[in-house]
Amino acid sequence: MTLQERPSRASGSRKFSLLSLIEAMATPHALDRYLELVDPMTTVRDLRGEVTEIHRSTEDSLTLTIRPTRQWKGFKAGQFVQVGLVIDGVRHTRCYSPACSQYRKDGRIELTIKAHPEGLVSQYLHKNAYVGLVVSLSQADGTFELPQPRPAKTLLISGGSGITPVLSMLRSLLDEGYSSDLTFLHYAF
Repeated sequence: MTLQERPSRASGSRKFSLLSLIEAMATPHALDRYLELVDPMTTVRDLRGEVTEIHRSTEDSLTLTIRPTRQWKGFKAGQFVQVGLVIDGVRHTRCYSPACSQYRKDGRIELTIKAHPEGLVSQYLHKNAYVGLVVSLSQADGTFELPQPRPAKTLLISGGSGITPVLSMLRSLLDEGYSSDLTFLHYAF
């Protein structure tokens, strides 16, 4: 059988890409594990984010501005993302809702985090977050979203740290130029 007579692999049930070949050679770890040794924000598949700003608005809360990697698909106001980081050698993941508008022009997200007394991740971030910190992220998820079409009157109600998804909704509505009746009621305890 000559080379021309051999059946093509591409015509078979499995196609191989250059990326798949490189990832296979990178075993036992995924390629992103090696890339993070050079630059944690250089990834092929993993979604990560780098803290670019920190704002401490109260004694027990902070807002992290995060620049996601190119895999980020954005979010809708009201959704949440999972943030992961390693604390004492163990990866921990917690869910936080962006507090910024979904229309933020630079593609960054703002996460406002209250340091809960029993919250391992929130306490760690409150004490140890720094500009340049890289965290793992998930794509945005959740069904708590603004209705389409937008209602003629809107009432937003939140309580405690549940303000962040509602604040994102408010900011997104303002960026849309929403000019109908809007009431925002927040309970702080």
